[in-house]
Amino acid sequence: ERNLIAVDNKRGRVKDAIQKYIDYMKEKEAAGEVDIVPPFEGIQGVEGKELSLVNGFFYDTALPRQLEDFDYCPATRYIQWSFLEEMAGPAFSIAASQGLSYNSFSWNSFASDLETYSWDNVQSSAPGVLLSAELMGYDEDTWDCCVNHYENYDWEEFLDGNEDVKLALEILGYHKGTWESTSIEDNRSWSDLTEFQQAAAQYICYEEPSWNEDTLPWMPTNPSTPKDASFTAPAVNYKDWSDLSILEKTNAVKLGYNDDTWDEYGGTAQYLSFSDLKPEWQTAARALGYDEETWDCYVNHYMDYSFSEIQDDDDPKFALAFKVLGWTPEGWDSTSTKDDSLTQYKTWDELTELEQAAAEYICYTREEWNSRLGVSDEEDDFDTCPSGRYINWGALEVLAGPSYVTAASKGLFYSQNRWDAFDNPIEDLDWESLMVSAPGTLHSLSAMNYNEDTWDCCVHHYDNFDYYELLSEGYSEVVDALQILGYDAVKWDSGYEEDRDWSELTEFEQTAAEYLCYSEPLWNGDPLPWNVKRATPAKDAANEACPEIDSKTWDELTKQQRFSAQILKYDRETWDSDEGNSVTSLSWDSLSDRMRVAAEALGYTEETWDCCVNHYEDYTFLEITLFNDEKFKLSFNILGWSANAWESVTDRDDPDAEDKEWDELTPLQQAAARYQCYTPETW
Repeated sequence: ERNLIAVDNKRGRVKDAIQKYIDYMKEKEAAGEVDIVPPFEGIQGVEGKELSLVNGFFYDTALPRQLEDFDYCPATRYIQWSFLEEMAGPAFSIAASQGLSYNSFSWNSFASDLETYSWDNVQSSAPGVLLSAELMGYDEDTWDCCVNHYENYDWEEFLDGNEDVKLALEILGYHKGTWESTSIEDNRSWSDLTEFQQAAAQYICYEEPSWNEDTLPWMPTNPSTPKDASFTAPAVNYKDWSDLSILEKTNAVKLGYNDDTWDEYGGTAQYLSFSDLKPEWQTAARALGYDEETWDCYVNHYMDYSFSEIQDDDDPKFALAFKVLGWTPEGWDSTSTKDDSLTQYKTWDELTELEQAAAEYICYTREEWNSRLGVSDEEDDFDTCPSGRYINWGALEVLAGPSYVTAASKGLFYSQNRWDAFDNPIEDLDWESLMVSAPGTLHSLSAMNYNEDTWDCCVHHYDNFDYYELLSEGYSEVVDALQILGYDAVKWDSGYEEDRDWSELTEFEQTAAEYLCYSEPLWNGDPLPWNVKRATPAKDAANEACPEIDSKTWDELTKQQRFSAQILKYDRETWDSDEGNSVTSLSWDSLSDRMRVAAEALGYTEETWDCCVNHYEDYTFLEITLFNDEKFKLSFNILGWSANAWESVTDRDDPDAEDKEWDELTPLQQAAARYQCYTPETW
């Protein structure tokens, strides 16, 4: 069982294995099979200081804890020898000492001859040790990276499935001759490496102490890291439009920016290198703090360079950054999207760490990289639909830029009539169908800030999805919104067209329509340009307006109203706190006659009491399902209630929404709560 614990630690953190081992030993102790639980906690370090397990390493508690553990490498390899048996278990210690012939010196100083071999060479020369290596959490991938760092590989081996490792080595300055030479040593310390080079070193499983060949135990440090570039972006580069001064906005407008394109990293001028800007644009860029170096990197990201210009740069890491991102000369200089690098269509989190470092080397941030794809870093996939789609055609080039118009007209076949009237057949296709039938449109869609989520909702409104397809593919809230609007499977799949005006929808229904990415003019089919005047929604049938007294404080009540409130068990504290009392948990039918008279004196009716005060909490779930209003029933489903959870006497089955603050609810959940007469305060 101890062996299983060690094996279970494979690619994991030692802390988890220790806890499992402790739990296991406690079970044995409770069963009387062992007498003592090993004292893992409070192990004494140098000079009697208590050592702490931090991210898989042992540090003196007085030291700063900034060194991170490997996400990939078995953390037990970085425990110093004297603690190994206690912290990783006897089986691990035996595997290290007897199986792999480590001793205190070779373990703590990473000086075992075995570590100079790749997994394949170990297998051919000493196959018996592999079982011990596997017991310690290693396999071929983790051994070759974390232990050997590919040092036993010939350069040609990197050409066969290890191209990224080769690129990492090239970023570190290696080529075939220097890599395979036995007389050349890399004497640089970690602090001598630039940020890009440190990322490359981490890609081949180095961290600061292993690169510096520090002996165990490792002591965390936080050295300054040399910057890759000698220049930094002007402060304006990181400002939102709302934070720009009037003068800065004036110069930004000269460069073709507006409030949308500035915050979404768009604009006309960004596609040109500094040398290709018009003289008046160069003047505006300089006024914003840019020069040729900072503009070409932070704004243009070298998109206007030819690949030969990139390769001819004096810094070899510059060309390597583009190679890491998958670019070839043919793909970079091609006007077709079929040769594009695949990383172009990955979100930041889908990039490898090395690809992220390469993107940072050409001055991308996470936000800017994702913005190209129309992806927001907010918790929601999108807060709003890409705003460029709602600019009328005549103003599109000025406000969104020539490249946006090119993407719309040549890439997606819009004309003025099709654009302004939302009458393009391509809008009848969902994203998946579009990628199958016209994959070449991806580049244009990305240029217009669309991705799968925003296209299917903002443009397509899920029209091409089958009802049960929505249910089976995780779009349950879309189905909820459709049901609020009166759709069922038959009605939706038959292609029924809604003929109600926006003003005829109730507030609950308008919220459902907004969840499907409709706005008032979109719902009404208004052509661009829009002149929006918000219509007053129709009243929801589920409840009447709550009486005015509902929003008054205790001090604002008359003497008679306070007397009526006291009959209903209110005092100043419970009235002003919106927390309710024992009476508010009762429906109108459950109130005594005297309480009903008091409630009527405060302006309540049966409908408003049950909704505004009781929020239907005293109803059985059967009563809720028998209510003659489909939206009423749906409001409980949207908030996650089931019959079992509603009728339960404990709160363990309560839906997640019950524990959320108002701002944590989705817009659809907020609308459902309002339908039950909740306000943010009472919720």
